[in-house]
Amino acid sequence: MKVMVTGSHGFIGSHLVRALRSADHIVEEIDIANPTNPYNMHDVLIDESLDWVFHLGAHTDAQDERAEEIADANVTATARLARLFGPRLILASSLMARLENSPYAISKAAAEKFTDLYGGKVVRLPNVYGPGGHSVIDKFAACAPLGSAPVRGDGTQIREYVHVDAAVDAFITATVTDDKMIVVHGVRLKVMDIVNMMHLKPNFSPKGRFDPEIGV
Repeated sequence: MKVMVTGSHGFIGSHLVRALRSADHIVEEIDIANPTNPYNMHDVLIDESLDWVFHLGAHTDAQDERAEEIADANVTATARLARLFGPRLILASSLMARLENSPYAISKAAAEKFTDLYGGKVVRLPNVYGPGGHSVIDKFAACAPLGSAPVRGDGTQIREYVHVDAAVDAFITATVTDDKMIVVHGVRLKVMDIVNMMHLKPNFSPKGRFDPEIGV
């Protein structure tokens, strides 16, 4: 199988690339951080030899208010890839798409709609943690030697977490299922639950504008 992975140098993308290559698939990588192929999603051209295009390249900061930049990275680029590759596209989305309460969430909802319009598939993920990750779990684990961790708001916000291996499995599953939407669920925890499990002292700060009480 020959595939392309956008965002191949990102957290989930790098794990997916390793899994695909370990299964002897041919992988083309697209990432602005890739020194051998430093292109972004807007540079991708149609390639009929590809079996699948895993589209993980995106602007991922859910608290960012730069709507134009987020829309360009997450919506415009996805619309172009969906038009080019149609049913061969597998989009990495977020459970936040169902909330549509921030520029990031709205961009993911729109990206899903463009993917569906052209017959592609969507993998909706919650917070993904693991080696090289940047979820709350990963950030708090890095804070463990200091004994304290930053907490926005009062820490009662509920989040859902899944290990990166489960996320990778979901993308692989998308290549062999007829389902157009693969929703990945994990463990739901309050932020303070993680603080307490890691025996950390919380350093509270004001909650972010786009920080929902219940979400991902």
